Amino acid sequence: MGFEVFDLEAMPWELPLRRKHHGTNPELLRQKYPVHEKWLLPPTDGRMVASIIRFGPNMTYPRHMHTQPELTIFLRGSGVFDGHEVGPGFAAYVDANTVYGPEAAGPDGCEFLIVRPRLSESIIVDE
Repeated sequence: MGFEVFDLEAMPWELPLRRKHHGTNPELLRQKYPVHEKWLLPPTDGRMVASIIRFGPNMTYPRHMHTQPELTIFLRGSGVFDGHEVGPGFAAYVDANTVYGPEAAGPDGCEFLIVRPRLSESIIVDE
């Protein structure tokens, strides 16, 4: 706690913690949507959470919602998020329980920083 500095290149990519789709097995979701995550501020009582998300080349993530609001800042690559072409320097804000998407990475994939007040579930609403 307190002041922290992060070496992003040294941090490992991990599988996301929470994703749901109307009772679908979480392992099947991981296979179908190979999203990876680096936790800058992992879920800890009383702290906000922040992570970098990576989509592989041409990967598409379906329409979904989150149980917490989020600020997204695009860092690398290109993509189309909820009908908007995005790349480094773009940002988006989404309120909790707002359905949006799909999200599609470009041919070089994409990475984006997400900041939320608390851990959030990603709930896929349709494919």
